[in-house]
Amino acid sequence: MASRSSPRATIASTEPGATSDPTYGGVGVAVGVLLGVFVGVAVGVAVGMAGVFVGVAVGVAVGMAGVFVGVAVGVLVGVAPGVLVGVAVGVLVGVSVGVAVGVLVGVSVGVPVGVLVGVAPGVFVGVAVGVAVGVSLGVTVGAMGVGVAVGVGVGHFLRSSSSCLHFGGFTGVAVGVGRRGSCRASALAYFETAENAIAIVPANTTCVNFRFIHPPRVHHHHLLSPYLILMGLGRAWYDLLMAGASVAIVGGGPCGLACARTLRELGHDNMVLLERAGHVGGLAASIVDPNGFTWDRGGHVVFSHYGEFDRLLADVIGDDVERHERSSFVRLGGEWIPYPLQNNLHRLPDQMAEEAIVGLIAAQHTRHTDGSGSADFGTWMDSMFGDGIVRLFMRPYNEKVWAHPASAMSSRWIAERVSTVDWRHAVRALVRRVDDEAWGPNNLFAFPKNGGTGEIFRRAAVGVSDRVRLTSGVHSVDLDRRRLVLESGETVEFDHLVWTGALDGLVERISSHVDIDVRDAARELVHNTVTVVGIGYETPLVDDRSWLYFPEPDVPFYRATNFAKYAAGNVPGGRTDRYSSWMTEIASSDWRPLDERDLASAVDAALRRHGLVPPDAPIASVHIDRVDYGYPVPTLGRDPALQVIQPWLMERGVLSRGRFGAWRYELGNMDHAVKMGVDAARWIDDRTPEEAWSL
Repeated sequence: MASRSSPRATIASTEPGATSDPTYGGVGVAVGVLLGVFVGVAVGVAVGMAGVFVGVAVGVAVGMAGVFVGVAVGVLVGVAPGVLVGVAVGVLVGVSVGVAVGVLVGVSVGVPVGVLVGVAPGVFVGVAVGVAVGVSLGVTVGAMGVGVAVGVGVGHFLRSSSSCLHFGGFTGVAVGVGRRGSCRASALAYFETAENAIAIVPANTTCVNFRFIHPPRVHHHHLLSPYLILMGLGRAWYDLLMAGASVAIVGGGPCGLACARTLRELGHDNMVLLERAGHVGGLAASIVDPNGFTWDRGGHVVFSHYGEFDRLLADVIGDDVERHERSSFVRLGGEWIPYPLQNNLHRLPDQMAEEAIVGLIAAQHTRHTDGSGSADFGTWMDSMFGDGIVRLFMRPYNEKVWAHPASAMSSRWIAERVSTVDWRHAVRALVRRVDDEAWGPNNLFAFPKNGGTGEIFRRAAVGVSDRVRLTSGVHSVDLDRRRLVLESGETVEFDHLVWTGALDGLVERISSHVDIDVRDAARELVHNTVTVVGIGYETPLVDDRSWLYFPEPDVPFYRATNFAKYAAGNVPGGRTDRYSSWMTEIASSDWRPLDERDLASAVDAALRRHGLVPPDAPIASVHIDRVDYGYPVPTLGRDPALQVIQPWLMERGVLSRGRFGAWRYELGNMDHAVKMGVDAARWIDDRTPEEAWSL
């Protein structure tokens, strides 16, 4: 689409604790346009050489998906051929295009001008051009209530203001009735920039809203936009409304940055990205410690399900990456088992291998779940793998990762995250003693040569740096007044809000009315905490493996990443002939608390005990990073909670996306986050359906 340019979101000063009276909530679509341009063809019969023209004018009102049908009466001036000047009076009837559907009925008055061809009596063929002025009455039905809009059009036709033109207008009164907090009259959602509003909010469950509506702003190029012809009048009217809309993006991680970049590509510059930290990247950021070692905030590798993520990488990082074939192992029973363990049972000690294969065969012959996600995770594991594999690896490892019992978790998230194996395949591999290491989407992966994973998003931010505000945490969200109150006391107004922080934190920060079932649902969302302990050693890199899994309880971490192997740039001066580094992750929660005393010493001892570090290797650096929100845990209550929270937010023009915004672990990779950000921008631009995110 053609580019748009308009001011950034308005920022004013107030106190963090400031409150406001509730006004309205909900979403919908306005019906009709009162002021527009009538272009049509008048066909009639001229009586006499200088007489009266009586005919019918049929045309289309631009700015409204409707048809003008009326009677043209005029006076013939001159002799044939001559000029007809007359008045067209008719009725405009049409149906609005959008989420809510309604009917607009109005009166149009215009002046047709045409040329008489031939002598009287003859046929008049000409073009009628005029301005439609009249009264509209619209009725819409929204998701949470009924909206009725009544207004009288006034003459705001083509009034210039800076770089914009005011096209048409609907200055009037709107009334909405529905559930409390959800009854912004559904006819009014696209007029969210109006500043004047009156709200009547009873104490119980219903409310009535009155709102004065002002005309939207539109960039001058839209008056000649090909959308008027090629994409229909509904899109043209939406385009007019979108031109002045402001977008606030909260969070400068992969999702937020992708959203901002895509909005700019689509021509929307009226936006601001707010990041609480002093740097971009979010959970995908990287840190260089005082000794020159680079660390990520968890185990990240670059692989992709989406072309949008591929294009972002090509644009910002190109070939400035190291490419690897995954080499990953599980430490169990004193042996290194190629990942995934269930595909490589022959590597286990004999007694363990026997227990694993017997349990696998028995489980798959008596399976009582089809893996569809209806069972809890513990039951699913038992059914898919049997007692042996579950006891030896699946249960202890997953409870180390999630820091929650498997019985409290859903199995709907699994998809490509957990490898399943048919017992026949497992028996063949066991007998033939052949490794199977190729499973999974990250079998081949890339990693930036310098700067860690965060380098990708530092570079991605460059193209929208003028719209990024660092150290700008959000204190509260007022969905009625459409504004954010920052921790600094400033306010940021918005028409659309894209939230990429934690979903439970968003609900907690909403200062306007929130339905009790939404607040209750937010309390059902569960997450763990991940503590990253990185240790740099003054010993050469000799281990060629990528990352390693540790299910057994004598090791405090569940995963160790050979970070110097990912990229030489992760150690000081790129000197892998002198340095190596291991990044470990430890999950915790109230159910599985973490003893932080001597944590680095415990990690160091485990690395040495399992042969990853020489016994006498000097420690060059220690890095500890507590990530309070590590993984969104897919509990049994997660999906019911999301089905309450997300529709409620979307009805109010809020898209909560990204790893913790969506709160879906199965959409928790960087490529998922980037795709959700791109999709959010496209939805804001023209309501393109989202492809990655769904309930």
